[in-house]
Amino acid sequence: MPQIHQTEEPGAYGQTTPAKKIKAHANKSPSASDLESVMAVMVCDLMFVPLKRLYRERATMDASQVNELDSILLEARGLEAHLKEKKELLCQSLAVISDKLQG
Repeated sequence: MPQIHQTEEPGAYGQTTPAKKIKAHANKSPSASDLESVMAVMVCDLMFVPLKRLYRERATMDASQVNELDSILLEARGLEAHLKEKKELLCQSLAVISDKLQG
């Protein structure tokens, strides 16, 4: 049975494989521009932390206010229905009184 020999060719599966590129890049010390970029991202993240917290708190407060307004609207609709019923009863009572006065 013939044996298959594998050879590493630089153009094929040699030095240019992604794993070797990552390893080679990991072995390099980061440049000043890499560190500046990382620091800039970290500073931006830190600057946006209070803003993110504020938006989260505002969203919570808005949700709370929406729930409160929903309960107020529900109560107002109940009061409206009650007042319409009272108005109808008052109209009926006035009609009875008017009939008695005319008759």
